Amino acid sequence: MNNQVQKNRFLKDFLVVSSKDGWNLNVFNKVKKKLKYSSTLINKLFPKKLEDLILFYNVAINQELSKIYKKRKFDKKKGIRISILNAVKTRFELMEKNKETIKKSLLLFSNPSYQILSSKLIYNTVDHIWKLIGDKSSDYNFYTKRAILASIYSFAFFIWINDRSKNLDKTFNFLEKSIMNMNLVTTVKNRLKKTINQFL
Repeated sequence: MNNQVQKNRFLKDFLVVSSKDGWNLNVFNKVKKKLKYSSTLINKLFPKKLEDLILFYNVAINQELSKIYKKRKFDKKKGIRISILNAVKTRFELMEKNKETIKKSLLLFSNPSYQILSSKLIYNTVDHIWKLIGDKSSDYNFYTKRAILASIYSFAFFIWINDRSKNLDKTFNFLEKSIMNMNLVTTVKNRLKKTINQFL
């Protein structure tokens, strides 16, 4: 069994248990014991334990997003904003199946020591989305695009966490207005120019 398979197996079991017991070290150790993974193996798979596990989960979601997005064959001729909207909506649809686990992981991020990780997760997410829709910018716009989408995605995330509407209507309505409204995007862009260095 290679490392990737072992990591996938660990994550799968962890998501099941953490939906009830939270995203914490107790659950991490419980899954480790259940799978009979040695400490040596765990240190190899997830050296930073919870931090590496959540980064791995984020990568897994991004990979799944890529597969589904390409499979659905969205019409790119409708424009960049529509492409972004379709990608972000698809990502929230994917996360919905692990919503309870994600909710509980927020307790982890209430700890100041995890703020850098939180920023990293958001950046990795929006960077993946821009690349997925074919963005190849390499100048200043590379960072402003990601900063704009990071702001919109962050707001949408907290709407989604509490969204019990049919078909995630509240979340998707917000995304449509935010991504499609040029004035809003421009406002966000101007505000985030001052903080763009955090993504460098």
